[in-house]
Amino acid sequence: MSSRQHYQQQQQHQQQQKQELNQKPAQSNPVSLDDDFGFDDDLGDIILDDDLFDIEDPPSKPQETTTAAQSSTLGSGSGISATGTGNGTKVDSAAAVVVPPPFIPKSKTTIVVKSSQRGNPLLQFIRNVPYEYGDIVPDFVVGLTSCIIFLSIRYHRLHPEYIFSRIAALGKSFVLRVLLILVDVDTHQQAIRELTRVALVNDFTVICAWSNEEAARYIETYKAYENKAPDAIKERVDNDYLSKLTDSLTQIQSVNKTDVITLSSTFGSFKNIMNASAEDLAILPGFGERKLKRLMEAFDQPFAIDPKKRRQRRG
Repeated sequence: MSSRQHYQQQQQHQQQQKQELNQKPAQSNPVSLDDDFGFDDDLGDIILDDDLFDIEDPPSKPQETTTAAQSSTLGSGSGISATGTGNGTKVDSAAAVVVPPPFIPKSKTTIVVKSSQRGNPLLQFIRNVPYEYGDIVPDFVVGLTSCIIFLSIRYHRLHPEYIFSRIAALGKSFVLRVLLILVDVDTHQQAIRELTRVALVNDFTVICAWSNEEAARYIETYKAYENKAPDAIKERVDNDYLSKLTDSLTQIQSVNKTDVITLSSTFGSFKNIMNASAEDLAILPGFGERKLKRLMEAFDQPFAIDPKKRRQRRG
């Protein structure tokens, strides 16, 4: 067979293929059998896939911020926080917890007693000040800024961790914080030392009571003197000379009222007592070496301590 005959057979075969394609239903994207560059069909038609060349938009990133539904779901578990890295917002489950409002007593003149203190024997001795039960953290609230935590040494020995949990729950609330200790055991020295150390570290004032009635008197007094001036609880001094002299000299440690009478009868006035020498004071009855040293130190120190004057004297 010559090359011309072979070429004619190829042309007939291609025409038959075209007729078969024309008889099929039209497709949505028909493919032309001839390309745009004038090449004959015998070179073969190249069908290119659009997926190789069409550049579609990049898929959107999943939203990183926490939605309201997700935050509510996360917030249902305690101690779980959901943080969105997209905009830096933070959804804390603890913030979703509704804090109950503070307890407001019916009257400002009443003592608020913690509900768990029902049945405490000391409550029957609170007669001078009314009290009411409330949902509070301390055991007794005796003022807007004053509270009391009650603890018996017998209970402290059985549950030594109890006082630490109570102090932790109280936090930094209240200005005046009193730890009222009921001494109801014989060997109480070690327990009082431990509780005093704990109270000093956590800014508590320690008061010891040896009976429920005495503990009730302390609670009543704190509430009764809530709005009183400090002068109301100070010792009253008469206006005569001996009373004022006694009040002044007994401020010195180990000097008692008998010593004041001895000094007053010997030297006559406060000025003469201060100007007396150590030899004159040493011959008095009841004035030992320690008491004499403290008395002389009190007379040598200035009454009003001024740092500037102190530096001038040293200079």
